[in-house]
Amino acid sequence: MAVYLVGADGAQLTGTDGDTLTAADQTGSADDVASRLSAVLPPSWFPAAAAPVLTALLEAAGYVGALVYSIVAFASLQLRIATASGGWLDMICFDFLARTLTRGGMSDASFAAAIKRRILRQGGTRAGIAAELQSLTGNAPTIIEGFNPGDCGAFCGGPVPIGYAGGGTGYSTTQATAGAGYWGTRRAAQVFIRAAQGSAAASDIYATVADMTAAGVAGWVAIP
Repeated sequence: MAVYLVGADGAQLTGTDGDTLTAADQTGSADDVASRLSAVLPPSWFPAAAAPVLTALLEAAGYVGALVYSIVAFASLQLRIATASGGWLDMICFDFLARTLTRGGMSDASFAAAIKRRILRQGGTRAGIAAELQSLTGNAPTIIEGFNPGDCGAFCGGPVPIGYAGGGTGYSTTQATAGAGYWGTRRAAQVFIRAAQGSAAASDIYATVADMTAAGVAGWVAIP
C-alpha cells in the first residue's frame, strides 16, 4: 500500500503534474532508494515468482540507503554555522574562538548569531569596541582617546579641534557631556571608556574591553 506525503495542514501533497506524492517520491526515503535500485535491474533477471523475495531484498537495501542518506544530509548541515546544531555548534565555536565564547543557556539560533558576530566584529578598532559594548549593555559608550584632537582638542584649537604635532593636549568640549570636557595626553596607546552597565555584568564589560582593544593599548573603564 502506498504511503502518501502530507503537508503541515494534513493535506496530501501533489507534484507539478498534479499527481499525489508518495513516500517513493521523497528523495532519500527507503521507498525512493528501493525504487531507484529496482529501476536499474533488468526485468528478465527475475521471474515473477521471485517478486516477493526481490521486493524484500530491495526494501532492506532501501532502509540502509535511507539511513546513509540521512546521515550525509545531517553531516552536511553541521558544516556551516547557520545550520549546525547541538554539540556540533559548540565544536565550531571552540574551533574558531576557543573558550572566549561559551553557549551558556543560549539556543542554537542565538548561539550561532553570537558566534558569527564575534568572528565578524571589528576587533581592535574604536568603532568595533563601541558596537560590542552597545550590543552587550544596550547603551552607546563614550570613548575618549587622549591622543586624538577630535576628542580632546589641541593647543590653539579654538572651537574646532585642530591637530597638533605631538598629540592633542588642549581642553575640549567636543565630546562633552553636561558641560564637562576632557584633557588630552601626549602618551598614545590609551583609551578611556565610560560605559553604562545596563543589564550586563561589570566583569563582562571589562572582559569585552580587554578582548577588543589592540595589543599594547591600555583601556581605562568607568562604569557609572
